Amino acid sequence: MSSADRGFVYLAYGESYIKEAAHSALSLKAYHDEPISIIVPPGESSQFLEGFDQVISSELSRTYFDKTLIRLSPYKYTIHLDTDTLVLASLDDIFLLLEKFDVALNFGKGGSHYNLPEIPDSFPEPSAGVIAWAKNKSTQQLFELWEEFYACSIRRWGPEGAWDQRSLREALFHSNARIAPLLDRYQLISFFPAVVMSTVSIIHGRDISSSMVLTSVKRDGLRIFIPKLGTFGFDVPPPYRTFVYFRLSLCALRRFCELLVRDFLAYASIKPYPVQSRKG
Repeated sequence: MSSADRGFVYLAYGESYIKEAAHSALSLKAYHDEPISIIVPPGESSQFLEGFDQVISSELSRTYFDKTLIRLSPYKYTIHLDTDTLVLASLDDIFLLLEKFDVALNFGKGGSHYNLPEIPDSFPEPSAGVIAWAKNKSTQQLFELWEEFYACSIRRWGPEGAWDQRSLREALFHSNARIAPLLDRYQLISFFPAVVMSTVSIIHGRDISSSMVLTSVKRDGLRIFIPKLGTFGFDVPPPYRTFVYFRLSLCALRRFCELLVRDFLAYASIKPYPVQSRKG
C-alpha cells in the first residue's frame, strides 16, 4: 500500500463543528503526513477550513444520513474520524488492515434494546465514529446498503430513530465486505469505562481531559479506563489507587442509579422508553 493512496476524511457543518474537526486534524498531523479532506455544505466558509488539504462540497441534510457521504472520500484507502476525536498515536496499523480487509471499525456496547429484521443479537452494533475502508466493489455495495437501510429506518422509527449506527449494522450484516474489528484503544469513548492493553491511539468525546490524555499515551499493560480520570494500571501507588477505585465505584453506582430510575419510570408508566432513540 502506497502512502499516496491513503488519506483521512472528516464531515462537518457550521463553525463550531468545523473548528472541532480542525482541532482533531491538528492532533492527527502530529503522526501522519497523508492528506486530510473535509466534507462540508456548499458555500460553507470558515478560517478553520484552511487546515485541510481538500474541501469537498456536498449537500448535507444535517441528519445521521450525512454520515453515508464519507463515501465521497477521494482516497483509495480512507480513515474517517468524527470531529470530536483526539489522535494520540499513529494509525498505520489501521491502514495495514485494509490490505486484507474491506472495512475496519470498532463495535460499540449498544444495540441490545431494539430488534432488526434478520439481524441476530450476536451481531453487535458498530460505532460510526472511526471507520476505515478500501475503495472497491464490496465497500461500494456497503455504502449503497447503508443508504438503503437508513431509508428503511426512517420508515420504521421515523427521522428521530434513524441512527447511522442502526442502519450501518444492517448494511454490514448484509454486505459482502470483509470486516476487521478494531480494539477499544483505537476509539476509546471518553464517557464509557473500558479495559485497554496498549497505548491508546484515539479518544472520542467532547469531555476529554488532560488527565485522560496524559495517562493514556505511551503506556502498556492491562489498564482500566475511567471517565474524566484516564487509564490506570496495577502499578498505581496505593494512596492514589484507593482514590481511583473509589472513583470507578462512583461511576458504576451513578450508571446503576440512572438505569434504575429509567426502568422505574417506564414500568410505572410515567415516562416510557424512548423507542426512537438509543438506550443503555
